[in-house]
Amino acid sequence: MDSAAACDEPSEKECSVCHELFTDPKLLPCGHLLCRQCLLSWITSKKGALCPMCRSPIVDAQTGIHSTSWEEIADRFPTDLSMKRITDAENVLNNMHGCHVCEAGAAFSMCLDCQDVLCEACSRAHHRIRVTRNHRVEPLSTLTAQKLASCSSFSACDFHNDEPARAFCVEDNASICMLCAVTEHRHCVEVVSLERKTEEAREVLHGLTDTLSQRETEVGIALKKLDERLKESEEHVKTDIHDAEQVCDRLDFMVKNCRHRLAEMAQKQHTDVQQAANYDKASLLIRKGRLTLHKQTVARAGELNAFSELTRWHP
Repeated sequence: MDSAAACDEPSEKECSVCHELFTDPKLLPCGHLLCRQCLLSWITSKKGALCPMCRSPIVDAQTGIHSTSWEEIADRFPTDLSMKRITDAENVLNNMHGCHVCEAGAAFSMCLDCQDVLCEACSRAHHRIRVTRNHRVEPLSTLTAQKLASCSSFSACDFHNDEPARAFCVEDNASICMLCAVTEHRHCVEVVSLERKTEEAREVLHGLTDTLSQRETEVGIALKKLDERLKESEEHVKTDIHDAEQVCDRLDFMVKNCRHRLAEMAQKQHTDVQQAANYDKASLLIRKGRLTLHKQTVARAGELNAFSELTRWHP
């Protein structure tokens, strides 16, 4: 079997690794199925192998801690007997060619009690014979693997695969044929009819189905509430982002307004300083001009005074 990962979604009855009908289907912890050989190839070819369907871990430390080989690890996974019955039934349906009675006519129907394939003529004769007139004869056109697998007569003896199981040994937990019931299992404490055990198992399964349906409903409600919470969270995020953007816009406006006002104040202060400096400069220029004039006057007076002194001593 090919151990390559599956690229396409397999059907319910096909292994996701080999893409063929399940052979000895093993139930993984995640709930998906793999053929035993495919499982063995998968976990030995990949370190820390994950389920090819959902990528969940297949083998954990607890599963392999007491195992001595990969085969033992693979065998520790439970076999899905229901799927095994369905795939066995599918193989039976795929290999129906000729009538089991006359061996000449084409397959037309199947007796679910005898497990015989009948042609159209033998099917009519089957209904006329007193021993088999009450048998369930299903046309092959409407017979499905699930319907065939659901028939108790389809079960084979756990010890004689070619014999149909008619009884169930509670002590050995095995489906057995009538030969086993009167030989190897005649001293067992409790041997009941397979139909009775099947009915008991069906009731247990109905109870499990109801429980699982209830849990599924509860999980669905929890998921719905979680989706509502996530939606509310998304709305809150949008609102918070909007509020944050508004705050940032207001802060940006305040910063721009503050920058503008500071620029105006700086410009005004600079203008005031320039005006004061220009006024002081003009005043100083005036004073300088006056001082220059006074200096010139004093200089002239000094010159005249010196000339007077000169003429006084030299007539």
